[in-house]
Amino acid sequence: MFKANTKYKIKTTEGFKPFEGILRKYTDRLYRFELNDGTIVKCSKGHGLLTDYGFKRADEISYDDCITGKFIKQIAFREGNFPVYDPVGVEGNTYLQPNGIVSHNTEFIGSGATLISPAKLGNMSYINPVRKQDQVDFYEEPKPGHTYFLSVDCARGMRLDYSAFVVVDVTNAPYKVVAKYRSNEVTPLIYPRFIYNLGKYYNDAHVLIEANDVGAQVADAVLTLGYENMLWSTSKGRAGWVLGLGQGSKLGITTSTPVKRKGCSNLKSLVETDRLIIEDYDIFVELTTFARKNELSADSVFEAEPGCNDDLVMCLVLFSWAVMSDFWKDITNIDIAKDIYKDKEQDEEGDDGAPLGFATINTYETFTEGDDVWHVVDPELPSWFDEVYIGVVDDDW
Repeated sequence: MFKANTKYKIKTTEGFKPFEGILRKYTDRLYRFELNDGTIVKCSKGHGLLTDYGFKRADEISYDDCITGKFIKQIAFREGNFPVYDPVGVEGNTYLQPNGIVSHNTEFIGSGATLISPAKLGNMSYINPVRKQDQVDFYEEPKPGHTYFLSVDCARGMRLDYSAFVVVDVTNAPYKVVAKYRSNEVTPLIYPRFIYNLGKYYNDAHVLIEANDVGAQVADAVLTLGYENMLWSTSKGRAGWVLGLGQGSKLGITTSTPVKRKGCSNLKSLVETDRLIIEDYDIFVELTTFARKNELSADSVFEAEPGCNDDLVMCLVLFSWAVMSDFWKDITNIDIAKDIYKDKEQDEEGDDGAPLGFATINTYETFTEGDDVWHVVDPELPSWFDEVYIGVVDDDW
């Protein structure tokens, strides 16, 4: 559930900043950190906290870390089904908790209705781009001999919806997102030159443009500029639109319901089998709110939850629709679907056939806080612990 914000600002390390709203999700594990000054930090397992090594998820933090410059005295966790509330879209992506701890917005764990499973979303991470220019986030510069795919979503540039594109390195599997762009101000007159320049920059990338509404105009303009490596689609009657040239071909692809369903299915397979590496924060956020429109209907389409965006995700939906097509296999000699199927077969062959219902039982030291029972993580403390807490720590440690 997302509640938009237009009134308040949130405190950050650089003063009060605007933010988009508050998102409520559920997590299956909460963490509790007791710091050397008595500060208690409680958060979900995927929440980002500032350590001496940069931001880390709570479930990746150990006793060797410091949280916002403070040593960790104890780490504990609880398991169950807990609601979490976090600010979304904080300018600068960080905010201060009341206790002075620097957090990275935000905890996103998804739900049963999201395209990508909550378990996978919980394990995804994001990094800072190596550089930013003209609203493009660059994660990798183009490499000689590498092949790139530029997937484009178009809007009217009236601050109502976003134009977006994603650049993916498709030289080998796993594919990897290497750049992304999103703007609600760029117009259909300016956008084609932008696409042309980025496509040329990334080794004459294959360009697929969503041709709904103004997208057809943008695609024609990019072709008019002389860009040659454009992707086309053709109708196969009842079989729907497919990637490739033929009678009645058109530039780009119209995002019909069958195209979107196929693209969503392919994207899910690529992400959950680690065939597509995504380390961009904005894409990650969109994936956590890209959910089935009607949770009760398996035939319902996926789209952004109310108050959220899916422009970057839709670029990846079109990309996924294209790269698992027969035409793409023919021009690249990469059959990603076959690779996924082989891995699935190997996983099934490697199953030891252990009966369901048995699992390793871990025992942890526990303590209670009110009605809550917490399990202490790894009571074995780091080598420096005695030096830091000498004369301070009681016999319970």
